[in-house]
Amino acid sequence: MSGVIYALLCYVWMMGQFASLKTLFIEAGFIGFMLLWLAVGFCEPFGIVIANMAHLLGLISGCVISVFDVKLLRVS
Repeated sequence: MSGVIYALLCYVWMMGQFASLKTLFIEAGFIGFMLLWLAVGFCEPFGIVIANMAHLLGLISGCVISVFDVKLLRVS
């Protein structure tokens, strides 16, 4: 489920940036925190194993889906 959260995060972020939809918006600080947390997860702090690839693939898939929505479906 955390990969789904990252996919949704990236989708809303990209749609807010490139589709000019004012209804979809995420604060830049929240994006920074989530990306920082993703990077920290790959370092495995305190010996905690995290599903890092699920987070990363969720982020990438959210980006790909938003590209399809913005470019191919011409959402404006």
